[in-house]
Amino acid sequence: MIALLCALLAAQGPHAAGLQLLRAGRPAEALPLLEQAQRRDPRNAAVAADLGTALARLGRHAQAEQQLRAAIAIDPRRWSTYAALASLLSEDARRWDLADDTLALMDRALGQAPGEAAQLGLHLARADFLRSVGRTAEARAELESLTPGDLTAAQQRRIADLLDRVAADERLRAGEDWPEPELTAADRADLVRAEEDLRRGDARTALGTAEKLCAAHAGWRAPRWLRARALEELGRVDEAARELAVLVQLAPSQARAWRKLGELLAAHGGLLEAERADQALRQALALEPSWTDLWLVRARLALRRGRPSEAVRALNRLLRDGSGDQSELKRLLDVARAQADLAPAPAGAPSRAPEPTPEARELFRQAQEALAAAQPGDVTQALLAHALEVSPGFVEAAAAWAVLTGEVPPRTREALWGDGAALLDLSAQVQRARPADGRALVAPWIDRAVELGAPEARYQRALLRLAAGDRSGALGDLTEYAASAPPPAHLEEARGLRAQLVPPARLDPIEAQARARLAEDRPEAALVALGGRCDAGRPARVL
Repeated sequence: MIALLCALLAAQGPHAAGLQLLRAGRPAEALPLLEQAQRRDPRNAAVAADLGTALARLGRHAQAEQQLRAAIAIDPRRWSTYAALASLLSEDARRWDLADDTLALMDRALGQAPGEAAQLGLHLARADFLRSVGRTAEARAELESLTPGDLTAAQQRRIADLLDRVAADERLRAGEDWPEPELTAADRADLVRAEEDLRRGDARTALGTAEKLCAAHAGWRAPRWLRARALEELGRVDEAARELAVLVQLAPSQARAWRKLGELLAAHGGLLEAERADQALRQALALEPSWTDLWLVRARLALRRGRPSEAVRALNRLLRDGSGDQSELKRLLDVARAQADLAPAPAGAPSRAPEPTPEARELFRQAQEALAAAQPGDVTQALLAHALEVSPGFVEAAAAWAVLTGEVPPRTREALWGDGAALLDLSAQVQRARPADGRALVAPWIDRAVELGAPEARYQRALLRLAAGDRSGALGDLTEYAASAPPPAHLEEARGLRAQLVPPARLDPIEAQARARLAEDRPEAALVALGGRCDAGRPARVL
């Protein structure tokens, strides 16, 4: 290695040698060369910018920021330095405080950047920074303002990736608590009295006060929590569960509400409520991992739903922790194992690919920056190859590699072959980026996801078959998809596709409208739809 560095240095000089190592994804080796180059030429903006990039990749963010700002001060016309600084600050804990100054800096860079490539790179960096500070609507608007017809496939891929990240952040923000309403001192005093009533066992009085407070302030969480407990105390568990469902809509961070909802549904709900119960318990444990007793509730639910492997996993966790009644845990473990012996073996053993390592994520981020900066294609491929070498099952990196090369590495295929959800995610990303030939590339992945029983795989394969003209195969997959439980995510879309594949039933639309009104418990509206009273000439089925 030392001999290689000496050869590079002798042939190219420290800056060029360091830049070559940096582009090859080796920032630790590039750093001393770039520091040497800066000592030789401290007023060189390119050296300062490359040194800042190397420091950033090594996690030395404060020094990286200092170097990037110095590079901008030396040469304000280098647009790539502004983009690198925005990327660095998008991961900084101070980014919200620095947002206005950073955006003003990016606007200044946009005003003086020459050429389309520079404008595009700055817009992408600005949009990603907006996303990082929670201004997702502005980030989406900036990305959607870029005209696809003027972009290369790689640039379109980068925009699609950023839009996906914006959408993911928007979904995360959907889980934030709604703000509390303005309250008076009298409201708070009423709540305190109602809580005292419930503690004294007077649930009826507490419920009356809670309902008045909920009616006056629908978004106030405390009286809803009180109302749910009072309803449970009075035996009105269905109403209590409904109130808790409203409460977790308002405050997804309220762990005790998720816990109470899960426990109520587990204790009083049937099989159809078991999935809701387990989801609520998972949310509670995500917020309060110390509530290990909930793993026992989840194990009982898994046994009720015929999922012994999930029960075994939950029970073993409790046994390892040494918490709970050990004899009861062992009894349930025996029940789960017996249930597993009776259960049919799945066609393929589904598993989850390991999560990408931080090093792989950093390499992928560098590859995205290389794409945005229109660097040579071999730079991007080298970074992606390194990321997939570190984490072969990294779906986003595998999708980017497939877009560039038209294939996925064998180790990646092996890593993802047992993960139906990851195969579907990879297929969706590749098809979006390669609409012309993506279907042929992803077909075997989707077939494998169907074998593994991935919930959405049948629907995705139906779309492929429909595009290929295989109408009977598409209909078969859609029928299997409609037979899924619980109701699948794209059931309405599947029904729309069915209408394209199956001749319409000979059903009078007026009759169909009348039946829809009856299902809404509106018999008068159904009668209006039918057009009057029953008479001898009407079909018997509508009398």
